[in-house]
Amino acid sequence: ILVRDGGTPEIAGNTIENGGGPGIVVAAGAAPLIANNTIKKMAQSALIVRGGAAPAISDNTIEASGGLVFAEGATGTLEGNRIGASTASGIEITTGADPAVIDNTIEQATGAGIFVYDHGRGRFERNVVVASRLSGVVIAAGGNARLSGNTIRGSEEHGVLVAEGGRAVLEGNGVADNRRSGIVMGWE
Repeated sequence: ILVRDGGTPEIAGNTIENGGGPGIVVAAGAAPLIANNTIKKMAQSALIVRGGAAPAISDNTIEASGGLVFAEGATGTLEGNRIGASTASGIEITTGADPAVIDNTIEQATGAGIFVYDHGRGRFERNVVVASRLSGVVIAAGGNARLSGNTIRGSEEHGVLVAEGGRAVLEGNGVADNRRSGIVMGWE
């Protein structure tokens, strides 16, 4: 599904599966409601939000696909979604995107559960990030995120990694049972 040029449709109750591209792309200032969908076994990202789009994405189930990507100044909300067995990072925030990411569950991501980089920002509240193959949350060069009230556990690397040039505010998070350190801050 492609939503562009300021479109505001409601995309609800669909099953999107076994595709060679992304499941849903929201671009060019669009602001759709995306709710109660199942997206699984997509070869690329399950959902891409870009070009200043501002969707409301809630209560979707995403399985065995690439993750959710917010890029190019996208905003909006990502709330109450379940992301399982992502073939990349569960959620990626990059190139000036600044969404609110609230009450989501991200399990068994192949990359990081949440990855913020390249001037990505965001507010991350009450998410559960479990058993990521890399670190649970990575904030890398240029990323700037606020994490509060999240549960991050069982990662194969660190719970939270703030790498060189990344910035973060961390408050009230539960970080436990990760293979390496709970929280790691880069030299900068």
